[in-house]
Formats: sequence, C-alpha cells, structure tokens
Amino acid sequence: MSNIESTKTSEEACSATQDQYKCSETKKTYIPKSDIYETDEAVYIWADMPGVDEKSLDITLEKNSLTIEGHVEDYFPPEDYFQVMDEYPVGNYKRTFTLGVNVQKDGIQGVVKNGFLNLTIPKAKETVARKISISAG
Repeated sequence: MSNIESTKTSEEACSATQDQYKCSETKKTYIPKSDIYETDEAVYIWADMPGVDEKSLDITLEKNSLTIEGHVEDYFPPEDYFQVMDEYPVGNYKRTFTLGVNVQKDGIQGVVKNGFLNLTIPKAKETVARKISISAG
C-alpha cells in the first residue's frame, strides 16, 4: 500500500478552536473532509465539498502533490429576512494530498455530484502489483 498524506499549508492552518476552516477577513477556506481508498490499480479520493460544482472546481497535480480547490458563491437572503443561524459553509475549499505512489497523470478522472468530489487516480504501471509466476527448474 502507498503512503498518502493530507498536508495543510500555513495558508490553510487554523487553531483547533476554529475547527475545519482558517480565519480570513474576507472569506473562509474550508478543508474538505475526505476519505481515501486504494486498490492495486488506483487511489480513490472522496471529498465533501457542499455547493461546489464542476465549473468552480480546480484540481492540480504537481510532482506528487495533488491539490483540490473549489469555490462556493455567497448566498444572500432577501433583505427582509432576519438571520437566526449561519451554518452553511460559504467560501473556498482547499486541500493538498501528498501521493506516495507514482500515478498516471493523464488518467486521473473526477466526478462531482451532490456536493461530493470523487477522484480516481490510476497508479503508474510500474507500481501496480502483479503476480510473478515461477517455474520448476
């Protein structure tokens, strides 16, 4: 199995009391909660990004760092509404993963649906496990 880490840059870091987002004067940047799965052929990342659609999503791979970024537009209720509670996350999402396995960069696929981003990251052929047959001599 590969070594995959989630890294938080100083830009994303927050004190423990501020939970999953960093402080920002203008917008909050949320660190999307994610699940990572792996098979012999691929790595799968599922990230929770409510409100993000394919148009506001940016995924980059540089060396072995995979970064997912998304943006949710501000929502403004009608002027005569009085806000009682504010729990809906509006702002940006950003998270960087360090992939400890060689991947097929051109084979990465993603689907965003109902606020979930599903990435399939195929492993490079040289890292895919294969059975080696041995014959009797």
